[in-house]
Amino acid sequence: MRKPAIQTVRMLLLLFPFIAWGQQTGNWGTGKLRESVVSVSSDIPYALVAYDFTERYLTQLQSMPAAERKSRMERDDVRILQGGLHHLNLIDEQTAMNFSERENRYTVSFANESLLLIELSFPASCRLLTGMNLKELENAFVSELSTLRYVEPSVPLAGGELKKLASGYYMKTGDAYYMEEINNHLYYEEVKGNKRLVFSKDHPAESVFNLLLSGEMDCDLSVDLTVRRYGLKKDRFTVPLRSWIKYAEVRGCRLYAGIEALDTDCVKAYVFAVNTVLKYNHVMNVEVPYALLGEKKGTIAGDITLFVPTHNISSLFGELNGENTTPEKKTGIK
Repeated sequence: MRKPAIQTVRMLLLLFPFIAWGQQTGNWGTGKLRESVVSVSSDIPYALVAYDFTERYLTQLQSMPAAERKSRMERDDVRILQGGLHHLNLIDEQTAMNFSERENRYTVSFANESLLLIELSFPASCRLLTGMNLKELENAFVSELSTLRYVEPSVPLAGGELKKLASGYYMKTGDAYYMEEINNHLYYEEVKGNKRLVFSKDHPAESVFNLLLSGEMDCDLSVDLTVRRYGLKKDRFTVPLRSWIKYAEVRGCRLYAGIEALDTDCVKAYVFAVNTVLKYNHVMNVEVPYALLGEKKGTIAGDITLFVPTHNISSLFGELNGENTTPEKKTGIK
């Protein structure tokens, strides 16, 4: 494992700015347009967030004097590429929409047949997209996570999805996050004909991956969580580990883990909760004592940095692994 890369992440996390988040609802085309966007959200994950922002933002611009409007757009780095606000009254249930994503920006356009009404380009910034300030973000995170309780485990994994590693041991292959060592692989062992997640001192790294990534674990562990807030403030509370995993899922984040070190008394690891739509990462470093591996109860220590912008993470790993450009992706809805 390339430990220097993980250690570089630890050093730079405190330097990254924070970003806020939230939700909006719309009523253009008597709400029918938004219903169309909802129907394709599984294929275009960012479409609903981009649509809601576009409707809210353009509606706000309409009510501003020209000078204020210009200043606001420059400050937010929002651009009207084609068309204009004077066409917004033509948006109806039959209006076609197109969405595209490129270089950390979203673009949304509306057209009535051959008439392009407006095309708006804006940063894929969590704070801009949601209109929430930092205090609201932090309060929501602490309140929601500290009160969420998750009891029921996920549906057990089917055996056919597993790759055999050795006699009686298997892996469910996940995805890597920028480097192979940070991934969401899960590890299973066969006991009396049944496959279960590995959780033992004999396999500490694999056990920690399972513990941090899966709600299927048959154990009742908690995380004593220190939340780093803007202005060097901190919150601290204890939450069931399953609740943290469920919270990440509910908020549209995908979890990845990486082992930083196998120390003499504990496993040190990182967890990345990645939101690809709102372009942020929650990054938590944890310490799991070897004594807890194989036990059904206990508490691990966690320290989390919130809402690290994805472009900061990608820049960091780009320097380590080489830059990777992303082509523009376009999708239309009629």
